[in-house]
Amino acid sequence: MATGGFIYLGETVHAWLAATQYVAPLMANFHSKEDIATVRYLSNGSQFTVEWNQVHLHNNTDQQPFTFQTTLFKNGTIVFAYKEIPAEVKALNDTHHPVKVGLSDAYITDKTILFVKSRTIFEYDRVDLRDYQITNGSGIIFTALPTCLSYTNCQDCTNHDTQFHCVWCPNAVRCSDGTDRHRQDWIVKSCTFQSLDSQIACYIGTTSTENSDTYRNFAHDDHHQIGDDDHDHNDNKHLITPGDEQYNHDHPQTIYTPEKVTRETPVSSGMSASGIMALMIFFMILLGTGGWILYAYNYPHSPSGQLLIRFRPSQWGAFRRGEARYTAASIHM
Repeated sequence: MATGGFIYLGETVHAWLAATQYVAPLMANFHSKEDIATVRYLSNGSQFTVEWNQVHLHNNTDQQPFTFQTTLFKNGTIVFAYKEIPAEVKALNDTHHPVKVGLSDAYITDKTILFVKSRTIFEYDRVDLRDYQITNGSGIIFTALPTCLSYTNCQDCTNHDTQFHCVWCPNAVRCSDGTDRHRQDWIVKSCTFQSLDSQIACYIGTTSTENSDTYRNFAHDDHHQIGDDDHDHNDNKHLITPGDEQYNHDHPQTIYTPEKVTRETPVSSGMSASGIMALMIFFMILLGTGGWILYAYNYPHSPSGQLLIRFRPSQWGAFRRGEARYTAASIHM
């Protein structure tokens, strides 16, 4: 909650909190320095309400205070309620602080370019109602529409009833159109290229997974038959499959024992494209330097050869001692 009239819903704190990922009944340059000004909240499990009560605009204490609130319901409904709005919202000064009314969401991606990590915020949706006629006693109600994220299995996902292009990603075990807050995980787990978008694809993907689990169980049992001496040692370990009660449907690639996690299979491995590019540049520089030294050594009368003679390693000692040291080659040059 911010005194500026909005709720920040992002997971990363940065310098542009008012830019995106907000619920803003009335974002403006408010402050709560007055004794009567308060920012209060209430939560009962099914709804979360925040109220900005008797807040003033900065550098405008002569104006009457603002009182408004927002409520977030568990079913996705959002309500803006305005009790006292003494000025027209469109006329509020946004020079030192943005003035917004509405919703915004974004996803954050991490990239590594030449060993330098960068984080980028992409705003993919916004509802702007600043021009809406907001007066005393008015309100705005947002009703949540069904999205891909509400589906929890492949069949329901590919048979969705939404306005989005929902696909199922087996690696992430998630239904999405690829544009939501989990975008980074969607990319890392190759969901852009390995998603399922039909009932037939879901059936084929499920069958392949079951066959893979059957093979792994058979290999495990065969190991126990061959290594009977190790039976007592491995008696407390077993591989959990989707039919077992201890199977974790949220993270199916994690293998459990009754006591703790023993192993986690990585989704993907290998060097990134930027790492390969940096390695290629390094080898090109190394190859170019070696070629230049070879050319200068074979052609000592060339400018490169003369430069190599002048700055050859035997001269470095004289530079360190600060002494003038003359040789036949240096006098000739």
